[in-house]
Amino acid sequence: MTKEELQTKIRGLTKRIGEVKATGATEAIERLRLLRLALMEQLAMQHDSWTLVNAEGKSEFVDKPTFDRRAEAWLAKKQAEGGDDAV
Repeated sequence: MTKEELQTKIRGLTKRIGEVKATGATEAIERLRLLRLALMEQLAMQHDSWTLVNAEGKSEFVDKPTFDRRAEAWLAKKQAEGGDDAV
């Protein structure tokens, strides 16, 4: 699958997860998340493109250094909010 096809599928699954959340079908949500995670892994391994999903459910595709910077910033924020046990 091309990079663009994977990104489109990941965005579609992210949207679908948001739709299913409204129904409260937790098992279906978990299956969709696992499928999305597999596609995210494939995207990262084959195309060195990393996926970020924000609190609003929007997908963003970034390079590895950007992903690492944002992950470190998020961890620092969480630790500052609640100490070491927050993560």
